[in-house]
Amino acid sequence: MKNLFNNLYFIVLFLFFNAVGYAQLYPVQLTPVFNSPYSVKISDYATSMDTKMQLLINPTDISISQRRVRLKLYIQGNGLNIQTSDYAQEQRPIYINGGELQTLTNVDIASLFRLENLQGISAAQYANPLPEGMYNFCFEMYDYVTNQKISQKSCANLYLILNDPPLLNTPQKNEQIASTEFPNILFTWTPRQINATNISYKFELKQLLDPTLDPQIGFQMSPTLYEETLFGTAVLYNLSMPILTPGLRYAWRVRAISTTGLSENAVFKNDGYSEIYSFKYTASCTAPTFLLSESQSSKSVKITWEGVPEHTRYQVQYKKQGVRNAQWFSSNSLNKQSLITNLEPGVTYEFRVGSSCDPAEDGIQSFTYSNISTFTTTTETNGVPAYNCGIVPQINIQNQKPLTNLIQSETFRAGDFPVTILELRGENSPYSGRGYIIVPYLGDTKIAVEFNSIVINTDYQLISGIVETSYNPDWKNVVGVKPDPLVEEIFGPQGETDTVVDNDNEIVTNIDDEPRGADDDTNPNTGSDTDTVANPIVNLDPGNSENPENPNNPVSTKDENPIVENSNNTENSEKGKNDYFIIFKGKKYKNGEKIQIPFKRNLLGHNRFKMGELDKEINVKYELAFQSEKANRLEKVEGNNYLKKMESKKEADFDFSIDNTLKYQLKSAADTDSKPNLSNEINLIVKPFKINTLEVIDVSDEDRVASNGEILYYVTKPGVSRNTKFQISNSPNLAVDEIPEQNIKWKFNDIDVESKNGLLRFSQKIGNDKDIKVEAFAGYPNLLSKTANVEWVTSYTVQYEVVTPAVKTLLTKLGDYVNNIGSVLRTLDNTGKLVFNINYQGQQSVEEDSLSRFYNIKREGGFGGSIDLEFKGFKYGVDLKIAVAQIYLKPVISLSANSKMLSVRRNDKTTFTDNGTVMNFALQADLKVGGEIGFDVKLIKIKAEPYAGISSWGQLSYFDKTKTVEGALGVGKPYVGIKGEVTLGDYDLLPGGDIKHTWEDLKIEKSFKHVIK
Repeated sequence: MKNLFNNLYFIVLFLFFNAVGYAQLYPVQLTPVFNSPYSVKISDYATSMDTKMQLLINPTDISISQRRVRLKLYIQGNGLNIQTSDYAQEQRPIYINGGELQTLTNVDIASLFRLENLQGISAAQYANPLPEGMYNFCFEMYDYVTNQKISQKSCANLYLILNDPPLLNTPQKNEQIASTEFPNILFTWTPRQINATNISYKFELKQLLDPTLDPQIGFQMSPTLYEETLFGTAVLYNLSMPILTPGLRYAWRVRAISTTGLSENAVFKNDGYSEIYSFKYTASCTAPTFLLSESQSSKSVKITWEGVPEHTRYQVQYKKQGVRNAQWFSSNSLNKQSLITNLEPGVTYEFRVGSSCDPAEDGIQSFTYSNISTFTTTTETNGVPAYNCGIVPQINIQNQKPLTNLIQSETFRAGDFPVTILELRGENSPYSGRGYIIVPYLGDTKIAVEFNSIVINTDYQLISGIVETSYNPDWKNVVGVKPDPLVEEIFGPQGETDTVVDNDNEIVTNIDDEPRGADDDTNPNTGSDTDTVANPIVNLDPGNSENPENPNNPVSTKDENPIVENSNNTENSEKGKNDYFIIFKGKKYKNGEKIQIPFKRNLLGHNRFKMGELDKEINVKYELAFQSEKANRLEKVEGNNYLKKMESKKEADFDFSIDNTLKYQLKSAADTDSKPNLSNEINLIVKPFKINTLEVIDVSDEDRVASNGEILYYVTKPGVSRNTKFQISNSPNLAVDEIPEQNIKWKFNDIDVESKNGLLRFSQKIGNDKDIKVEAFAGYPNLLSKTANVEWVTSYTVQYEVVTPAVKTLLTKLGDYVNNIGSVLRTLDNTGKLVFNINYQGQQSVEEDSLSRFYNIKREGGFGGSIDLEFKGFKYGVDLKIAVAQIYLKPVISLSANSKMLSVRRNDKTTFTDNGTVMNFALQADLKVGGEIGFDVKLIKIKAEPYAGISSWGQLSYFDKTKTVEGALGVGKPYVGIKGEVTLGDYDLLPGGDIKHTWEDLKIEKSFKHVIK
């Protein structure tokens, strides 16, 4: 690096003293400089009286004199392409002179930023902040008369970011604050800005005139009670401030303000305003006491507490313990108990109970909360639960006292099912309305239910009436299935659908549709697929307490015509047992022979068996028995032993997709006098395999892949979720159709997600800041696992000194050297001037690596500047007052430079990688020789100034990665001219003027390229 800057140092000196360098195609150089923090509203640059940006103008052509020019602005980035019209309205006249530097601020060029002068932007876009991202603010200069472009497009790269407004802490939303004789209410908030400076906070407190209105609306309609602007993040409200009245509701908010001088910077979302919080200032409202929790099941807990007569309502809040940013879930009650359902087994929860003393008619209820307590749900037993659908449970409820103050959002228990109330009609009792139940053997699906004239006891148990669900196979009455709450809890919001496509076998599975494995054809034993059946969950109507026999129930409690296999059975026909067989797919299987069926998911639905060598009119009884791993979702059975019975004169059609089992026992008996019967074992044969790799893939960039044990990093973007693909590969590579569902399982953050089981791959949206640990289990006969992770990295952009101290030292030395030369020249001619300008830009940001699973920390920036020297020159001659004769030599040199640097460090590396530095140099040098002859005698004045000169120019670029210097040099374009005037008294006999001719084509220009060794 040191050799690099030594080389650059000598290059600069070479250009400076030889008057050659970077080819400047235009006679004016522009350098825009924007002051941070950068405002995200274009209108701020048009209306602010403070300096938010500067435009440095350097006319390098010394022959320019009082030339009127105009500017053009371009704003590009994030899909926007904005520019000013060619002739902006109300633009101030701008005049430039050769060698004379000017600095214009946003106040001087405000018209360029006004809406009426901008193209490519609507009024709505102009009134709102620009979207976050990188933008180029560029300027060009044109001759006002000829419309000739006289500068290159010069740009400033700005990363615009909107900061989050403050986050309110205390008092909490809808909190109750007890009044005291000496009130000291502490209002606190948390700042969330990243790049805003000079921040102050405006605190506002208002009394809500109508407490029934939403505080967001009531706040806008209420007068301000107290406001204060401060630089801290807390306000202690005490007796020195307006007195709060007990029993009234108040609301407050905070606005963050960033200022530069007297004007505000538009750098905050929502104009810096926080959310509005309200609280009730009450005389006294004690919190509930003696909080107790009692486990009802592995997924439900009963909470009880003690209150006081002043309490009008209670609110139970609960959340997972130890989970970052866990959300409080709430349930209201008018009683001193509440049933919490839909919990996770074996998980510890925090809970608290709040009490309200507000009148019931108040629209907004405030609560005084108890201290936080905890409970832990019980773990599920290892055995497979047995679900008895449609069987009226043996319920013996002793408590017959009706509950007279049931409210919406509470949960009561109807038999084995907890019912959550969504809508409630009727006062006191009985009640009607609708809600939902959670069906455990359908993946905890929420099913809509209705109830009419039911009675609930004080233990929240159904003691009279019917709760029923209108079930449709299209799932139109399913509540909350889209999206899956478990999936949303893990991954964040998902949208309406979650479709998985497996291209290996063209199976399309909608996660939220009918559970996989059900056959699409109509089952002749269950009726039409389009039928809607009202299914009573629990019927506790005293007038209908008996369980009517269900003719469609394939399981009978009576032993009617059982199939009996008796080895001593005496045949009354001419045929023996070995003369009968089972036909399956054209192959015959005799008694005791095993039927081996290769496992295929799409072939499990219909498996037709026929007992052979019987007359067509002989009826055959078939029984299919197996050990059920999970409850049959289609039929009503008891226990874990499933027995399917069927009679047919043709064939029996069995569905093997009902349960995840691979072994069945088929018994067949013909209805003849000899009662011939067969017994055959059926095995579904699964090919052995094992899991190879688990991959987590960024769908938007499939080069970003994390596999076994690795982490895929995402950089946060506000409000943006990421579509992520999860997939596994197996050895050997079997199609998903050849693998049973139970042999592919998925866990996310150590939680089983059954909706993903059986899938080789699927896509899932992951919400912002949702870190995910994914674990895939696959294999047969043994499950093996692989893990990977998804982690979020907070996005940021901060200012950073990209230009190293070594470069700054070099530039400082160069400036000192130039100043020393100027001092020497100034000694010879003190009419000269020297200008040395330099500015630095740099920022550090984080971005995802497009070629890997990692993220990059990127540092980019550079510097720009110019050195301008101009002297009146060396004069030689005599001045006799009435006559003058002298000659002069006048050098004008303008050198400009800019540098762009980029270094990147991937997060798995310890050092930054230098991606290269590009340095560009431009030089314009003129050498002018002239003279002056004059005669001044009273009334007659004659003056002539002939001159001649020649220019040199060039361009040079240096790239340190290749150590390459390339550019072009030029000299020529000689010119001659004369200035003069003749006056007689007050009359101009020959008006003053400048006659000049330039030989534009008379020049020598040569390109070069050189590699520095």
